[in-house]
Amino acid sequence: MPSPPVSQKLPFEAADPSALPEVVMAASDRSACKVFVGDRFPAFELNDLSGQPHSAEGSLGGKGTVVVFFQVGDDAVSRLRAENLLLDIQSDVASKYPAEEIAVLAIHVGETTPQLSDALKQSEITFPILVDANNVVLPQLTAKKPPCLYLLDGEGKVAWMDIEYGPAVRKQLSRAVQVLARH
Repeated sequence: MPSPPVSQKLPFEAADPSALPEVVMAASDRSACKVFVGDRFPAFELNDLSGQPHSAEGSLGGKGTVVVFFQVGDDAVSRLRAENLLLDIQSDVASKYPAEEIAVLAIHVGETTPQLSDALKQSEITFPILVDANNVVLPQLTAKKPPCLYLLDGEGKVAWMDIEYGPAVRKQLSRAVQVLARH
């Protein structure tokens, strides 16, 4: 008798492509989260790089909002990771969806530094880069350090999230945004 076919589906892929990807994380990571799927995202107001204020509520897209926390450190690797993350979000989300439908907010955790400016010079980022110089917003969400990603629905509730970033998370985020954009 032939053996059953081996599934080519990765563990994080939902059987229903119209459903949001399941948020799966280790118990230790889950315990670090203060906000999870279904919870309202906390209110905040932060300035962008030019000093203009942005509030969480005033920045929501009609169908969803990607909020990405990142940090540019003093070293080249940290800067490259931040650049790659922001460029991925630009190409996977901001370039594909009108901001009125799916908005993107990137929040740099820490002071504005020359490294942050250098990292952004080369990019063609079209979404706001906010600065949380005193690290007040991320601790309301998790005890983890950046990068952390949250996808909010049109009402400002967390629809999907992850507290790390890599190729699998990138794929999940893209799929989650597609699902919200269709509704």
